[in-house]
Amino acid sequence: LIGQAMGCWLSAQIIVEESVSVCGDSYTWKGMTFSMSGDYSYTTTSSTGVDSTTILHLIFLSPEECFEGSPEVLLNINLPNKNGISQVYFSSESDYGYFYENSSISVFEGEEVYISYSLNSGYKSKMVTLNGVIQNNSGNYLEFVMPSSDVELVIDVEFDPSSPSDPQPADTTK
Repeated sequence: LIGQAMGCWLSAQIIVEESVSVCGDSYTWKGMTFSMSGDYSYTTTSSTGVDSTTILHLIFLSPEECFEGSPEVLLNINLPNKNGISQVYFSSESDYGYFYENSSISVFEGEEVYISYSLNSGYKSKMVTLNGVIQNNSGNYLEFVMPSSDVELVIDVEFDPSSPSDPQPADTTK
């Protein structure tokens, strides 16, 4: 209430608008969490009875929009013994796919990258390196943030002699 005029009490309402564009799956505003683009409001009343409403215009950006302007760098996937790998699954915030041989894909700097791979019967993981650094890959997967330069991922596998059958016969021509 802001005063009295001609025997009537006058009231006022304060309206504030905010526009926010976000990357990701959710956005928290004034204690509320949203997962979809839209218009949301929050109203409070002051001790003098004046309502204050804030309207949020929320837009969730696509992964491409989030990384717009970020440099693209190459993720090179090298499979020295591709017979031992049935597939390599790749996902980032802007792309995903399967690979069955040596491949390269463009990824934005700063994106989270997830790689997993499936071994053919009779093979085991030998070594996984990321730019020459050996990675812990006990679960046949790897996660990392794409740096500002090209990356070489090498997934090397070998025949497992404890396997019940030899999927890759020995080379007898040597």
